[in-house]
Amino acid sequence: MAAGIDRRIAGGIAGLACALAIFGIHRFWVDFRSIPILLTCLVLVGSQALLLGRARGAVVALLIAAALNRYSSEFAGATVKPEHIVAPLTGLLLLPDLRRLLARLDRVDLFVLAWLLWSLVPGLLNAPDPGNSTRLWMMLMLAAFGYFAVALTVRTAGRAYTVFTAWLTIATGIGIWGLVTHFAYHALDVNLGIQVNPVTFDPSIPGPFHEANLFGSAVMMAGLTGLALLALGGGPQRLAWTASLVGLLAVQVSFTRTVWIAYLGGLILIALGKVIYQPRRRVLPQPAGITAFGGVFALAILGTVALWVPFSNTPQPPQGVAFSTPTPLPPGAPTPTPAPTQTFLQRGTPVAEHNWTPAVREADIAGRVGSIASTNDSSVRLRLEFIRIALRDWREHPLVGLGIGSFGQEYINSSNERAWLTMFAVRILHDGGVVGVLLFGTALALLLVRVVGLLRARSGGRVERIALAMAVGIAAMFVAFLATEGLQLAWYWCSLGLFAALVRIAAQPRPAPGHA
Repeated sequence: MAAGIDRRIAGGIAGLACALAIFGIHRFWVDFRSIPILLTCLVLVGSQALLLGRARGAVVALLIAAALNRYSSEFAGATVKPEHIVAPLTGLLLLPDLRRLLARLDRVDLFVLAWLLWSLVPGLLNAPDPGNSTRLWMMLMLAAFGYFAVALTVRTAGRAYTVFTAWLTIATGIGIWGLVTHFAYHALDVNLGIQVNPVTFDPSIPGPFHEANLFGSAVMMAGLTGLALLALGGGPQRLAWTASLVGLLAVQVSFTRTVWIAYLGGLILIALGKVIYQPRRRVLPQPAGITAFGGVFALAILGTVALWVPFSNTPQPPQGVAFSTPTPLPPGAPTPTPAPTQTFLQRGTPVAEHNWTPAVREADIAGRVGSIASTNDSSVRLRLEFIRIALRDWREHPLVGLGIGSFGQEYINSSNERAWLTMFAVRILHDGGVVGVLLFGTALALLLVRVVGLLRARSGGRVERIALAMAVGIAAMFVAFLATEGLQLAWYWCSLGLFAALVRIAAQPRPAPGHA
């Protein structure tokens, strides 16, 4: 029996290594086509099922795939990401338990499901391009599958601890990858994947995510959750300490101001929680002392110096715009002149033209921090204009909304791409109307009520403390979504599903002594 378990674990670890090797080789040295990405996902799911069992392995494989959001391939005319392949594979592994899983749906899950199903209706009724809205809705369903896969399979304290540990480990790995990317670019002039801010021309780090803002939100959640665990004394303490340090450093290289603001808000929540949450019984393990927190912030200060000071005097390339990978123009079409980033939307759809990217400058971290209070920032003005136009158009169908992606079907941004509503609250209102807001808002309100119940119960259980710690990260996530939302990404849905499962388990009444 022991030998069989050992062989299973060895096979799972070897399979995971093979999946990462296939992914790395085809991402960085060979064309990343559909066959390698499919093979990576198959080996990934199989390895985790061997390592952790069918249900837990499927969920952890989905978490890993969701963390590789940036890397995609074209398949049958569609952009396919690892999460889009692993989600159906996870569904197949969970299919034998379908009836039991459906019976576990509670009120929060039902309101989330109702919002997802409702999101299809406005696009069919009111979107300029119902076909495009339907395709985006299908992608949303694939991403949101992660919520139900996690929330419905994580039902015991032991499984909750395993999946949470996997989530925090993967999130810490996301942050480490971002830091490696930063040092590789600035110290070795090796580009492992950076983005250039179109307004400031600063290099920002997206890590394995599609955008730097979304990377910043992910590592911020992990960092704040780790700090909250240290404060409350629950969960894997060494991992929490590592996640806290990595998160504090990785949010810097994301160059995302809203994430920075949300991180500060999270620190305030942790301080308040430390004062309010006093368990009724002794907490084991004990909350971390001042030494642990001092160690995190002392190393974070040294890490901040290492991140920015050695590269502050490197020569800057000429400012302006640089030519990059032209897209062929129609015959006889004039060559466009590159123009500075504009802060207005245009009606229409993207047209074929040359692609221009800003020439990257030295990363000005001080200037980026100083711009937080600026009201003249063009990026802020652009987002405010998005909101103004979206609310104006929403009034045409206030109850039902206009459908997923309808905003981009009407407008293009200054980068000649379909415009996207980045503020999650406005997107939910614009796309789903008042009905959508009520459905989604009710699900969040029910979760909030359960969190308040945990604060009042103060049983001091391990899962309770992990749930409250993750509540800080989830709250900060939604603050960050006020600038760049991630509802189309499986990582955030998986995180929300894990949080819902933790809160549900922590709120369950404990059996009386002497009873099963």
